[in-house]
Amino acid sequence: MTEELMGVEYLLKTYLSQKGYITFARQQIWTGKQYSDIDVLGAKPLKGIIHFGECKTYGGAGDVVVIDPSIETNGGFIKYWLNERGSFIQNIERLFNDKYENEWIFDLIHVPKNNVKLIEVTFCGNIWIAPKDRKKCNEAFQDDLRKRLTLTKSIPKSVKVTGSICSTFDLITTIMSDVRKERQDWGKRYGDIFLDIIREFWRFISPESTGWVGVGHSRKEEIAKVSRKELEKVLMEKNK
Repeated sequence: MTEELMGVEYLLKTYLSQKGYITFARQQIWTGKQYSDIDVLGAKPLKGIIHFGECKTYGGAGDVVVIDPSIETNGGFIKYWLNERGSFIQNIERLFNDKYENEWIFDLIHVPKNNVKLIEVTFCGNIWIAPKDRKKCNEAFQDDLRKRLTLTKSIPKSVKVTGSICSTFDLITTIMSDVRKERQDWGKRYGDIFLDIIREFWRFISPESTGWVGVGHSRKEEIAKVSRKELEKVLMEKNK
């Protein structure tokens, strides 16, 4: 089994940045014996929100893992579906537990420890959940997450905890939609490789004007038609 690290983490980091979080990838945290890391750490300082993102892919490049929350699980949702990949939850406790001496991270994200109001947790990977099951899946993950964190006395009871599971595909389509909605700002550069690539994609799939063509009329409909046909061709190609 292989795990994509930087690519998927960067995807979630970009998604959170687009949603107004300050973000850090592969943030180190002390476990008491060695350093572990938080795949993606996000924060909204003025709202007292900390976001923990865990990113994992399973198997080969063509594999998709299906999660079905209707299946009876033994030992809880996280243990059954995430298995050892659920160990990242320990880092949440380590951040709040004084004995691990990770208080400096609160200074880094500009959220004082006693100002934390909400902990958000996202697990992201090459997983697929049927649309009709997503609400139930997120509720099961969130309930199990809350039970685990309740057992740790280092997190104040006043701090709310939410959790969600999403696919890498969901992140890509959401980011694509967000970039397209920002058409009025296309003249600027994002300064982010992934976002700039998505901007160029929409430029040809749905152009607004065709300047410097020297033919006296717009060709944006032609460009959109040909570009979409090329995209369809790529999507429909079969593996050799």
